[in-house]
Amino acid sequence: SICSFFWKHIKPYRWHYLVMLFGPFASCFYPFLNNYVIKLLLDAIVMQTDITYTKLLFPIILFILITILFDVIWRISNVAEWRAEPYVRRSILLDSYNYVQHHSYTFFQNNFTGAISSKLKGVLDGYDKLKIELEHGLPQRMLRVIVSLCALAFVNRQLGLLLLVWCTVFLPLLYIFSRKFNRFVFEETESRHVLIGQISDKITNMISLFSFASRNRELASLDCQITNDFIPKQIRVYLYDFKIQVIGMIFYLSIYTSVLLYMLYLRKIGLVSIGDFAFVFGLFFVTMDDIWHVGISFQDFSRTMGDLKSALSLLGTPQENIDIVEAKPLHVKKPGIEFKNVRFS
Repeated sequence: SICSFFWKHIKPYRWHYLVMLFGPFASCFYPFLNNYVIKLLLDAIVMQTDITYTKLLFPIILFILITILFDVIWRISNVAEWRAEPYVRRSILLDSYNYVQHHSYTFFQNNFTGAISSKLKGVLDGYDKLKIELEHGLPQRMLRVIVSLCALAFVNRQLGLLLLVWCTVFLPLLYIFSRKFNRFVFEETESRHVLIGQISDKITNMISLFSFASRNRELASLDCQITNDFIPKQIRVYLYDFKIQVIGMIFYLSIYTSVLLYMLYLRKIGLVSIGDFAFVFGLFFVTMDDIWHVGISFQDFSRTMGDLKSALSLLGTPQENIDIVEAKPLHVKKPGIEFKNVRFS
């Protein structure tokens, strides 16, 4: 599987990865803390007739300390990254190439060289995309949404319950769409590898195309592959992504309107302060932005997994003519070459 393949290379640097991921996940608490400082400032300004810096000292110091703390965490995370990442990439690339080079001669005859190279590149590119997605994409944004929902529920239980119900409907629906999107991306990626393989093969044999004056024929063949296979699969991905975006916008419009009307009602009857109002809306917009990007991350993650499945299919192809487990080194005592019953006619 994809996880077991990458874990084999990451395992020697697992502690570096733990430190490296601490920065992105710790930053999930920053929007809540930042908006809470703004709430304290606004409440202090509204309640005080004689505003002095002494009365605003606590939120100001809190803001400075929060900023310094998160920056230090990120810098430590950066150090862990550069001490692990280059060596993990090296291990992935060497292991992938070593597996491919032990395939049989028939394998290389039956597969485009360019397609093999494209898939090898796809393994490393897929790892980089997966790492970025895990650091700054779906898991991080999901945690930020959970933290924000808890904070909003702490300020107003009904508001937190409203957002929770909305999320329990929207996110599973998004997951269902993403599974089908994953399949479409996989098929589109497979088509891209075949296309790149054809182009590479044609360029490699360009002298033969010159000799047989077949450049126009090969161009027409390439155009047929792009028009009849690659473009339809690309368009299918675009159309399905468009469908997801439209459904997402309908959900977002409903929740934005509901929260706006509810908060205006609470402010009108005096159940929330100006600071609470600013805190809720500041955190609410951050939360909605995160939920929107959770949807995008679902699609990006599906695209990444589709690309990776296509690339790793190369490493899942069984090798032929490999040595048995008990195989011993071959020792030739009397080397020589003999020709028997050879005829020319």
